[in-house]
Amino acid sequence: MSLANTEDTEIIINELASEIPETGFFALGPDNYHEYTKEELFDYYGIEFDISSVFPDMIEENTGSYGIFKFSDGSDMQGHNFIWANPIGNEKVSIEIIKDGAPKSDNTQVTNDSAPLASTISGENVNIFRFDSDEQSGYYAEFVHKSLGFTVYGYNFDKDDFVRILSYLISC
Repeated sequence: MSLANTEDTEIIINELASEIPETGFFALGPDNYHEYTKEELFDYYGIEFDISSVFPDMIEENTGSYGIFKFSDGSDMQGHNFIWANPIGNEKVSIEIIKDGAPKSDNTQVTNDSAPLASTISGENVNIFRFDSDEQSGYYAEFVHKSLGFTVYGYNFDKDDFVRILSYLISC
């Protein structure tokens, strides 16, 4: 499924001027960690998805533990990172979700332009970036959907397949 530009979908790919932005991770104590089952975590976020429904050969990793770190006021400080990989490990999808907020990284300084140009997928604004380094290549995106901040990495994916992932997440 290739998404053509339509009234509610326009794909703009920004080139990264430097390395992939890193999501900030903080060393919080065990009192800040809240463990969930996968079902409880999906209930908490109010959204459910399975990348293998789009790419059947993808297998979810890190299924032994689901949880998030929260600030003392109960707000998310670090969301759960869902990861899927194909059996040989050359393609990987990483999806981190933060409730009631924007993604926790800052990509505005990593483009050659003053600010990234936003794509539109099904009416939602999405910042999409292409990265290519000696070690890996692919796409990176940030967006807010249903009051959830999404940070999505697609390692060794082509543009059309990465946009399929984003479109799927926005349809959930």
